[in-house]
Amino acid sequence: MLQKIKDWILNNKYKTAQIITAVILITLLVCFLVKAWEAHITKPVTTMPQQQAETPAGIEKATSNAHIKLDSGQTKQVSETIREIRVTEREPVYIIQTTGDKAQEVSEKASKQEKADFSIVTDKDHSDEAVELDKLDENETVNLNQYNIQAYKKQLNTIEYQPWEKTIGYTHSWKVSKSGKYLGVGADYDIDDKRVLAKVTYSW
Repeated sequence: MLQKIKDWILNNKYKTAQIITAVILITLLVCFLVKAWEAHITKPVTTMPQQQAETPAGIEKATSNAHIKLDSGQTKQVSETIREIRVTEREPVYIIQTTGDKAQEVSEKASKQEKADFSIVTDKDHSDEAVELDKLDENETVNLNQYNIQAYKKQLNTIEYQPWEKTIGYTHSWKVSKSGKYLGVGADYDIDDKRVLAKVTYSW
């Protein structure tokens, strides 16, 4: 079967080039639109007291701000992981040690670098209070914990077999949204007609 796919591509180089170009352009356009929309409406970093960050309710607040959907089992697991990090101090946690005027910038940069779907920040020195990063005195020294959470896989691979259509397909998808949306490209092979059909998928 793989040989048949290769033969079709070799015999239809022009069509293959057109299909690949179209798929790339569509993929780039969708990625740009999704990221632009998401950046406009989401709040990736949420600040709260340490105790709240260790509860499902605290996780739900952070995911709501970041427009991310987790089920009850996931929110409970994340809250327990944050508590374990604090109690055992064996797992790494990002520490923000800077001045008030740079705290928000440093926090958002750390979240992006870690490719977090959402982040929670707590005050290391005043764990029972929620720090407001955008209202800190510019000369104030801050010492904060930041928990960067990845809620979804970065990439997905899907193999499909449709016996009624007599097609075999493969799709590779990339996460294009912090709320768990994926854009994929792939191909279906029609067993009867011996044709390869390119496809673009968008899932959520």
